[in-house]
Amino acid sequence: MDTLGDAEIVVIGGGGVGCGVVHSLCQAGKTEVLLLEKNEALATETTSQAAGLVGQVRTSVDRVKLAMWSVKTFSAMEAEPEAKPGWRQVGSLRVALTDERVVEFEQMKSTADEAGLETAFISADEARDKWPMFDFSPAKSVLWCPSDGYLQPNDLAMAYAHRARQAGARLATGVTVEGIRTENGRVTGVDTNRGAIACDTVINAAGAHAWHVAQMAGLSLPIFPVRHEYFVSVDADGLHPDLPVMRVPAPASKPVGWNCTISMSRSGRPARSAIAMPSQLLSPEGVWYLYIVGPPPVASSTARACTKLKLPSRMSIISTPASAEPSAVFTSSTARCSSSRWMPRDQTCSASRLMISMPVRSPLCTVRSK
Repeated sequence: MDTLGDAEIVVIGGGGVGCGVVHSLCQAGKTEVLLLEKNEALATETTSQAAGLVGQVRTSVDRVKLAMWSVKTFSAMEAEPEAKPGWRQVGSLRVALTDERVVEFEQMKSTADEAGLETAFISADEARDKWPMFDFSPAKSVLWCPSDGYLQPNDLAMAYAHRARQAGARLATGVTVEGIRTENGRVTGVDTNRGAIACDTVINAAGAHAWHVAQMAGLSLPIFPVRHEYFVSVDADGLHPDLPVMRVPAPASKPVGWNCTISMSRSGRPARSAIAMPSQLLSPEGVWYLYIVGPPPVASSTARACTKLKLPSRMSIISTPASAEPSAVFTSSTARCSSSRWMPRDQTCSASRLMISMPVRSPLCTVRSK
């Protein structure tokens, strides 16, 4: 087996972050860079399951400016003739359902103004014009950001990798890092299943595995994987990829709940995003119910689709029309979900399908214990 050779900088991890780091290093003139990915292909771990949502409204000026720089980068890459990241600048709606969220949004709007990011509070009617199928009557405020959007995470990683290779960087897959060499407190090299690599700098971009990589250098990072779930619905009339991204944070007073985000897939591309369920909800105590609130045809078909996924064994799905009692209950009685299990690729949707249920009433999705 051929050795990989030495490099000035070694990046461990070939996901969206690792590929982005290599791309940025090349842009800064650092081309003696070697990326190592343990899988046989790039972007097959967390990146393959990422939502791809790009939101610039943050709680600090520095974070807003970083997100604005990202949007500028994605827009420039999308305008180039090849290796596009699938960037769609459709804007975003952030919906507040409680007074606490209204105050939070006002503070975020002030931070956005200071950073130079265009945002605006809009009326429910204006929001409905942008998302006609959604009932905004329960909303206490709606914050609009026209330059937000979404992209395809795998496409972004491949776009980074393509440009990095063109600049002279090397990206190696199927390479397992077995150790990090240090001398007098400094990195001197990396040991892999394909031999030793001498280097001056190691960048840890291993995602959920970053803790293990850090340990090789005698460091401790407070990083660990957390189990989440996501659900994919069926086609629904009126939904298309140019709808704005919708964010409806759970009420701040609730200790456990859903933070629901609605986004669309690019036509013809796999949809791998949805909503994240806090791991606390997977408690073995009692039975948890997922209430899918929406127009009866969409809600019931979404519930049927959910029963085909790998749900926790003690979860029941209740499909509920907008303001009625539960019309159907679907229970997954045998499926088990381990901490490392993700939905198989052949169960994902594509081509303009909604990632979660199509809600029209507040709350979007709630989970209650029996």
